[in-house]
Amino acid sequence: MTSSPFIFQLGAVRGQIFTDGVGVSAPEVSAARYPDHVEQMRAEIGEAPVHGSRNVLLLDAGEERILIDTGEGKFNAVADGLLIPALRDHGVDLGSITTVILTHFHMDHIGGLLTEEGTPTFPNARLIAARPEYDHWLSEATLAALPADRAAFIRSTFAAYERVELVTPPAEVLPGIKLIPAYGHSPGQCAVLIESQGERLLHIADSWHIPAQLNLPEARIKFDAVPEQAIASRRALMERAEQENLLTLGYHFEFPGLGHVRRAGNRRVWIIK
Repeated sequence: MTSSPFIFQLGAVRGQIFTDGVGVSAPEVSAARYPDHVEQMRAEIGEAPVHGSRNVLLLDAGEERILIDTGEGKFNAVADGLLIPALRDHGVDLGSITTVILTHFHMDHIGGLLTEEGTPTFPNARLIAARPEYDHWLSEATLAALPADRAAFIRSTFAAYERVELVTPPAEVLPGIKLIPAYGHSPGQCAVLIESQGERLLHIADSWHIPAQLNLPEARIKFDAVPEQAIASRRALMERAEQENLLTLGYHFEFPGLGHVRRAGNRRVWIIK
């Protein structure tokens, strides 16, 4: 049996957070992922192991059932990853998903879009993504530079889904749901701002990966594609989360990844919901 989702309410919207997989890293291993600031990140992390997850958000909003990202899917060591079995185990019909919002096209976010047979995992869903992200990853130059299996998967995925809607952020893609530019980790990565009845949630995608970055936003993880742009996006989202007291979701934070960015003296702290 898969782990149970974390369930919460945001105004009139019901949210469920599923994990697609969890991991634990020693502090020195986690710090080494930030090559320009290894010692500083090691100090920020402290002595406790770093727990992470791939936190996939499912929203029930009226007639819409919305999934934000899809986990690793068949690219995980476990067939279909953990998300798809978890959805099924907890009564979510994959055909009931009406919309899949993609924050960016790294494989741990889009790998769950296709079945092992190469058909859409969510057969009735439309995909929504930022045009800059799509244009980057679907360009022949990018595809030619990727490993063959990854390039084939990206081509197949966007050919398999009949409805792919591309938007230029910032853009409201559904009532109360906006894509916000968070470029840099991937060329067209977006955060997602969700609002219902005056309550708001900021989904930061991979803008930062662990809370220790809150006081070292200049620390780039080795996966950031455009480091200076990623740093600017990270700073902007951190400031907004703090100043507007937004409930915040980190895709790679320890499950379920929900909390608030608060100020304690001259430092930011992560307060778990």
